[in-house]
Amino acid sequence: MADKDILLFEIASALKSTVDSKFPEFDHLKLEQVLSIVQFVMRKDVFAVFLTGFGKSVIFQVIPSICSVLAARGLDYPEKPIIVVICPLVSLINSHVQELSFRGFSAACLSGDDIDEKGIERGNYSFILRSPESVICNEKWRKMLQTNVYQQRLFGLVTDEAHVVPKWSGGYGGVSGKEHFAAFRECFGKLEELRSLFPPLSPILALTATATSATKATVIESLSLCPDTFKVYVSPNRSNIFLHKMKKECGRLFRHFKLELGGNAYYPLHCVPSSANIIIGMYHHNTLKKHQERVLDSLFHESGVCRVVFASTALGMGVNIKDIRMVVHYGPPMHMVDFVQEMGRAGRDLQPAKAVLIYHGGHLRKYDKVIKKYARSEDTCLRQIILNEFDETESDLINSHNCCTICHQKCQCGLIECVVPLLDLADKQTHTKGATSHKSRKVDSNQKQLLQELLQDFRDELAAQGRSYFLPSEYSTGFSIMLIKAVLKKCKFLFTLDDAIELVPVYKKDHAVEILCMIKDVFDDIDINYACVAMLPEAEFSFDLEYGGHYDSEESSFDGGSEEASLSEMSGVSCL
Repeated sequence: MADKDILLFEIASALKSTVDSKFPEFDHLKLEQVLSIVQFVMRKDVFAVFLTGFGKSVIFQVIPSICSVLAARGLDYPEKPIIVVICPLVSLINSHVQELSFRGFSAACLSGDDIDEKGIERGNYSFILRSPESVICNEKWRKMLQTNVYQQRLFGLVTDEAHVVPKWSGGYGGVSGKEHFAAFRECFGKLEELRSLFPPLSPILALTATATSATKATVIESLSLCPDTFKVYVSPNRSNIFLHKMKKECGRLFRHFKLELGGNAYYPLHCVPSSANIIIGMYHHNTLKKHQERVLDSLFHESGVCRVVFASTALGMGVNIKDIRMVVHYGPPMHMVDFVQEMGRAGRDLQPAKAVLIYHGGHLRKYDKVIKKYARSEDTCLRQIILNEFDETESDLINSHNCCTICHQKCQCGLIECVVPLLDLADKQTHTKGATSHKSRKVDSNQKQLLQELLQDFRDELAAQGRSYFLPSEYSTGFSIMLIKAVLKKCKFLFTLDDAIELVPVYKKDHAVEILCMIKDVFDDIDINYACVAMLPEAEFSFDLEYGGHYDSEESSFDGGSEEASLSEMSGVSCL
C-alpha cells in the first residue's frame, strides 16, 4: 500500500509539472481527466467517454512527459516512451499532429506522402498516429512494432473516437458501404490484434465522446479490454445547445445559398468572386485538399471568410473548432451515437448554440428506432429522448425555451406564454432574381397522370443515354424520382422558368425547359420564349456537389454549357 501511495504521489507530481509546462492555459484539469491519466500511467486499461470539448486528447498528450519524469526518478517507466494513437479519419490525425507539434511534442503520422519512415523506425517520435489499416494490413509496420526500439519504449495504445469501432467492424449488425471502405472497417474490427504486438502490460486507452450502453459493451469486447478496465463517463447532455427539428423537402443546398446570396456570397463586398473569398464552402472526401484546407483554416481563425460549410462526417470528428454556433443536419445519421457526436460540434466554447435537424420522410426508413422517435416527436422533450438512450436522468435546464422545440412550445416563462421567440427556419419569401409568378391553375387527375407519364418517359430516355457507373440513374442524369414527385406536386404553380427553378429541385437548364414543355403540352396555357431561355447561363443551374473542387478552380472540368456538369442529388451528405 505504501508503494502504491508513493507511486500515486509521484504521478501527481509529474502530471502537475507537465501541465504547467505544456498546458499553461489550464488552471487545473478536471477530475475525470486526472483519474483517467493516473489509471493509464499505472498501466490499467481505461475507457473514457467524455462529451465533445471536454478535453479527451489531453489524457494521452501528457503521458510521454509523465513517464519520462517517473523514469528520471528511478521508477520502472521508459525514459523516452512512445504512444501509438489509432484514429479513424485523416483529418483527425492531421489535427492531432498539428496540436501536438504546437505544444512541443514530437509526433508523426503514417498517412500521406510525407512519411518520415527512417525517423519513425528509429523511434524519433513520442507519438505515432495512424489509421487502423496502416498497422493491421501493413506487415512492415507490424514488424516495426516488434523491433527492440519499440519493444523497449512502447508504453500504450490509444484508440480515438472509439465509438466507431462497433459501427465500422460490423458491431451494429453490419453497415453497407463502398468497396474502398471494406478493408478500413475490417481493420478497425481487428484492433485487438495490436495488443499482441505491444510489450506485456501495455495499457489501452479508448476515448470517445458518445457511447450508449450497447456501444460501450461492444467497444470493450472488440478491443479486448481487461475485466478491471477503469471506466469513466461524463454525461453527453450539452445544456447550452438548443435542439430544433423540422420536416421539409430539401435539396440544392449549396446552389440555393449561392444564388440567394448573389454578390453577398463573397467577402469583402464588391470583390472579384472566387473560391478563396466565398463565405460558403463544401467539405467531403471528394473535395480537393486545398479547398478542405481553406475551409479548416477559415473555421479555426476568427478572421476566416467561410461562415457556412456543407459537409459530410469527413469534417468535424475530433476537430476542435470552438465557436460553431449552429449544426444543421439535412437528414440524421442512422444511429443516435453519431447524431449526438455530430451535434456536439456546436458550442464547444460553452456559449449558446443550436442543433437543427431538417428531414423528410424518406430519410427515416432504415434508421434506429430512437432516431425515428426523435424526428417524429410532437410532445416528448427531444433532449430527454437523447438522455434516455444514454441511461441519463432528467435535464437540469431551468428555462424550457433553452431546451428544445417541444419544450419551447410549452414554456410559460412569461406567466401565460414564453417571452423568447422560437427559432424560425421557415422559408422566407425571396425578392431575388428568379422570384416565382404566384399564379395557379386547376389540375385534374387525368392531367396529372399524363404529366407523370411524360416525366417518367423523359427520365427513362436520359437514363438510356447516360453513363450510370453502376449507380442509380439520378446520379448520372440529375433527373430523380424526387424531382418528378415535386413537379407533380407543384404543377399547378409552374408557368415560367423561374417557377421551375424556385419550386422544384431541377439542376439543369435543359431539364427545366423540358419540364416547361411538358407543362405546355398538358395544360396548353403558357408560352415559352426559347430565345430568352437560350440566353440564360447554364452555370446558374449546375454545380456538381460530388466534385471535389470549386467552380473557378483550374482543376475543375466545369463548363457553363457542359451536359456533364449536372448537379448530383445530395443524398448521403450531412449538413453541418
